[in-house]
Amino acid sequence: WADYGMGVDEEGRLIDSMGNLVVDSMGNPVYATDVTVDANGNLLGPDGLPLRDSNGVLISHTGGMLDGRPAGMEFLDTQFAPVMFPYDSNQIIASERSRIEQVADHMRSNPRVSVVVEGHADERGSRDYNLALGERRALAVRAYMVGLGVDAQRIQTNSYGEEKPSTQGHDEGSWRLNRRAEFIFFN
Repeated sequence: WADYGMGVDEEGRLIDSMGNLVVDSMGNPVYATDVTVDANGNLLGPDGLPLRDSNGVLISHTGGMLDGRPAGMEFLDTQFAPVMFPYDSNQIIASERSRIEQVADHMRSNPRVSVVVEGHADERGSRDYNLALGERRALAVRAYMVGLGVDAQRIQTNSYGEEKPSTQGHDEGSWRLNRRAEFIFFN
């Protein structure tokens, strides 16, 4: 369970990296024997839904996570523009595709570099809904990059939902900037 930043207590229940019990969507403790893994490396509870740690971050197989990013890795100061999304959508619009294509070019030219695609949402909607929307956005960007020839094993995803806005404000100008996917590169 260490690869997931997790532990197991004496009763066989999962414990997150902060020492809190991992619970399913109904709030029940999750036992290690009841967990499955999906194709993206995300842990699924007995109800088939993705598990999240006590901060609401999706638990996925990333060699351990630190603030939703791979632990023990060298993060690179490589910056690309975020991919912006329309309201309540994970659809990649034509004007944003070139941003993803630039990242894919960079990754093809630097085969030792990997990336975490972080999905975000604006503050409208429930916390759970926005976490799921951020996840769909990150997965959409990942799928587009894989379609451009980037090895899927080098692309991880994470969602912050509305938890990490790029700008504060309660109007369309702010919300527009918070509906995004960002790229975090590491070796």
